[in-house]
Amino acid sequence: MTKGQVQQERKLLAAEAALRLSEERFRVALKNSPVMVFDQDAGLRYTWVHNPPIGLSEKDFIGKTDREIFPAAEAGPLTRIKARALATGKGLRQEVSCTLGGARHFFDLTVETVRNLAGEITGITCAAMDVTERKRLEQEVLHISEMEQRRIGQDLHDGVCQHLAGIEMKCQVLEENLQAKVKSSAAQAGQIAGHVRNVIAQIRLLARGLSPIVLESEGLMAAFSGLAEDTQRLFDVQCRFVNNSPVLIDNPIAATHLYRIAQEAVTNAIKHGKATSIEINLSATADQIILLIKDNGSGLARRPGAAKGMGLRIMQYRAGMIGASVALQQQQPAGAVLLCTLPKTAEAAASTQK
Repeated sequence: MTKGQVQQERKLLAAEAALRLSEERFRVALKNSPVMVFDQDAGLRYTWVHNPPIGLSEKDFIGKTDREIFPAAEAGPLTRIKARALATGKGLRQEVSCTLGGARHFFDLTVETVRNLAGEITGITCAAMDVTERKRLEQEVLHISEMEQRRIGQDLHDGVCQHLAGIEMKCQVLEENLQAKVKSSAAQAGQIAGHVRNVIAQIRLLARGLSPIVLESEGLMAAFSGLAEDTQRLFDVQCRFVNNSPVLIDNPIAATHLYRIAQEAVTNAIKHGKATSIEINLSATADQIILLIKDNGSGLARRPGAAKGMGLRIMQYRAGMIGASVALQQQQPAGAVLLCTLPKTAEAAASTQK
């Protein structure tokens, strides 16, 4: 054996050793991992599955496509995500939902393409982490927050406002008694009563925002109309609700989250964007509900942390709870646009969440 052949043999042995070490590391990493890992070929048929969900086995996946495993409404989005990775050659990460064992599960899905030695894409490798429990906890936290806001709103309306109303009445009586004796003091009593009336009006507006009962009685369109009117009174800015055709949402969970998203967007536009004009737009197509909030404020560039602020994260959490998506964009020539889209299939499914 020549010296060159010996060197070649050593390289092959080193490569094999490195491959075995890599495979062993991969095996150990997967052994106790709660993550489902799987391969699919270029036709998106499952070829290998590690750690399938409880109640299912590899046999339930191998040789099948998503359309043969999941309902059409769930298989479609899954297939489109994976097909996009195959078409672009770029990995991606997205949260998805699907029904397994009769229950709806949420997964944090990562998709990476696989290539052969010639650099050709031959399939994909995916990792899916079940985040159903996290989603449930997030929704529970939001539900508790919602109930607490409603309680505070009710307490403001029924408690504080009633006490202030009593103070206003006493001021009026005092004004009448002083009118015949000391007119200057009577005028001051009248001014106090006027200030109390203004405070009562503002607290009632705040209470309506914390507890939007109109959502349950008159629908989301009426709630948005009320939000626009209250915003004008409270903040002295132009705010209008635009709705060219009726958009009916029977699901109170979806309606509440959409209302809170709009409420947060309006507050951010005023507080951070210094907007003086805001438009709330609600519309619908055949397959989705579209919520747009436009403002004439400073735009994204001058809003500290606009792309990663707490307000945007809360809106994204709320959107995720009902299967919607939220995006904040720069508006030309000035201002920002918040776009929230809710698939009608997701709006119907949200009513089943606990």
